[in-house]
Amino acid sequence: MNNAQTLLKLQTIKSTIAKSKVEVNRINVILADKSKNAAFSEEFESISHNISDLENKFSQIDAEKSQLQQKNRLNEAKLYSGNVVNPKELIDIEKDISLNKKRIESLETEEAGILSQLDSRTNAFSEKESEFKEFGSNQVTKFSELNYSITELSKTIAELEQHASDLMATLSPQLLAEFDELMVTKKGLAVAVIRDDCCGVCGSDISLNVRLSARSNATITNCPSCRRILIAE
Repeated sequence: MNNAQTLLKLQTIKSTIAKSKVEVNRINVILADKSKNAAFSEEFESISHNISDLENKFSQIDAEKSQLQQKNRLNEAKLYSGNVVNPKELIDIEKDISLNKKRIESLETEEAGILSQLDSRTNAFSEKESEFKEFGSNQVTKFSELNYSITELSKTIAELEQHASDLMATLSPQLLAEFDELMVTKKGLAVAVIRDDCCGVCGSDISLNVRLSARSNATITNCPSCRRILIAE
């Protein structure tokens, strides 16, 4: 394998390493993403807060209803005790009892509505809880698979880096410097294969003399147009 072929192989290895590292970074981003958990937490908090508000409202209504019921019991006891004989006072007591009963009925209607809402929100919480458990179970499986992928990719990267190091050891520092510079300036395509008498990357025509030079093991030949290192097909 001549120097140009070695560089082409090195280019392929470095490209694979770069893609593998991008994939590792992508997986790490997924593993670090807690947005879905945060969204569930916000929903749980919202539903819990709503349930708490409804329970507080129900307690307030129930307390008012209990006070009115107690008041009516006292009024009814007074009304039927025989101790009140003043007609106006009796009428006032009956009126008060009637108003309290209407208010109690209104409060009971409110309570029924709140209980319905509580039932709905409690069901929503249970459904969300089940959804979160399923999500958590899926996440455990998914994260396990992703961590395994990272482990395998890391092994592949280590092996490729060792292979690249072995190849670089066979090349001169000057040639490696030229290759590294081209890898940067040519966006990872430092070596081009001659195809149909043209540079396989930029497409420029390659003269016979240049093609013959590229076939030689003695020298490194560059594309006259893009300056990439040429290798014969």
